[in-house]
Amino acid sequence: MTLGDSPHPNYSCTRRGRKIHSPIVRDLLAASIEALGTFLFLFGAYGAINAQFASAAAAGMNPTGIAGPAGVLMIATAFGLSLLVVAWALYRVSGGIFNPAVTVGLVIAGAITARRGIMFFIAQLAGALCASGLIQALLPGKFIGANLRSADISIAQAFFLELVLTCLFVLVILMLAVEKKRDTYLAPIGIGLALFLVHIVAIPYTGCGVNPARSLAASVSQDAWTDQWIFWFGPLLGGALAGLLYTALKRIDYEVLNPGQDAKNEGEKEQKIKELQEADVERRQSQSGSPAQSHAEMIV
Repeated sequence: MTLGDSPHPNYSCTRRGRKIHSPIVRDLLAASIEALGTFLFLFGAYGAINAQFASAAAAGMNPTGIAGPAGVLMIATAFGLSLLVVAWALYRVSGGIFNPAVTVGLVIAGAITARRGIMFFIAQLAGALCASGLIQALLPGKFIGANLRSADISIAQAFFLELVLTCLFVLVILMLAVEKKRDTYLAPIGIGLALFLVHIVAIPYTGCGVNPARSLAASVSQDAWTDQWIFWFGPLLGGALAGLLYTALKRIDYEVLNPGQDAKNEGEKEQKIKELQEADVERRQSQSGSPAQSHAEMIV
């Protein structure tokens, strides 16, 4: 059977040993992997949060709070590493998004369709709920991990902190993973480090949401809903802002601002710069109405 001979548009057939799926089936399959990836990512992250609190309680420290800088570092590292590992494993399948705020940014940037974005959004929420539920069932004691605003900052401060940090995080994803280049396969490292960074900044003040699925699932398991809207609207608006910033960078053709940065060597970099200069000369001549001249003629 050849491509196009399938009796139903949602059925798959093979060509040269590879499955051929309709667009909606591809979206559904990718969404299922997003649910799995979100589950694995947050299972590791939630597990680390609860392990940190259990360790603090066993050491005689405050069992209801993070055990100082060491606790912050442990949780931030767990989130960054968990995302790095799972995204690196699954990014070839679904993109390794695992975050509704990132999904919104990708839709606005035109990296994925709105239909796929909606499917991913739902799948990410489902995966997160499964992760928090399983951690609650497997580990002793009460589940801990909900995002809660510190009394040291106002509601407005918490909202904008979540918005700005999510914007930073999503913009890193867009520039490292969506922009294809020679080292794109290493993007999960930079993305994991970005998540580590935003957690270092925000854990003492909001617990660091930057992911509505992460915040919702933890609140469900912990039954803690104070200021929940902050951890939805802040990250979602931050993701949207990152998508707009990325679109603006593409529209100004940002590659010409610092050409040759993806070159293998200096010779290739110089060639890219030369090509850019020649294109600029042609553009100027076109605008002035002058006949085009070769680069050599211009030098003479």
